[in-house]
Amino acid sequence: GSGSGGKAMQQVDCSEHPAPVLRALLRWLYTGRVVLGSSGGSEAATAGASQAQAEQQGSNQKRQKRGQQQQDGTSKEASARNTETTAAEAEDAPPHVLLAHLLHAATYFGLPALHAACIQCAAVHLSTTTALPWLVYGHQHGEQQLKQAALQYAAAAHLSTTTALPWLVYGHQHGEQQLKQAALQYAAEHYDDIEAEDDPTGMRLLEQQPGDLVLEVTRAARAALKAATEAKAGADHKRQRS
Repeated sequence: GSGSGGKAMQQVDCSEHPAPVLRALLRWLYTGRVVLGSSGGSEAATAGASQAQAEQQGSNQKRQKRGQQQQDGTSKEASARNTETTAAEAEDAPPHVLLAHLLHAATYFGLPALHAACIQCAAVHLSTTTALPWLVYGHQHGEQQLKQAALQYAAAAHLSTTTALPWLVYGHQHGEQQLKQAALQYAAEHYDDIEAEDDPTGMRLLEQQPGDLVLEVTRAARAALKAATEAKAGADHKRQRS
């Protein structure tokens, strides 16, 4: 068909984009902000009227799409079920996962400004949960701004008993020495606490690595234990003399 002024209208297939992503895209078009989820990891929703209008549009589009699919036969009904499953999975996904879907949509629809807003949002809202996934995403997709932000965040003492080993392995595998050394030092000083974690994912990941990395961690842990023991003995001796 054609629109006003005789310009041809292009039909766009949105079936591969989960409904939450389309809603976030509409919000961005109306507000200029990337909003994924109702809380942490993304900017808080602000403009109620524009947002409600965007959500209503997304809801109307979803209903129209379902109505059309019901008329197109069995094959499209199967496709609709797959799309709804993907959308449901995306609904349950954390904000940083949804943001990856939104980056894909930005590329698909040719929206470089949305892509830039996504990267900025991710870099600003880094956390111990999102840093490693975004570091991997930045590395895989050549997003240097995001990668550097995640590296700086991870190496700036944002380490814990659950993140130290995964970040150590990533730093070792990809030659990120600053990240590796920070994670190695933390893992060495908190090795017993890491082993005592309820979630054994980190230790299992380490066990799957080449022997040289496992040996490096073991030696660092022994050296840290020795240093801590000597420091404690020195402090005890000093107290006794005083």
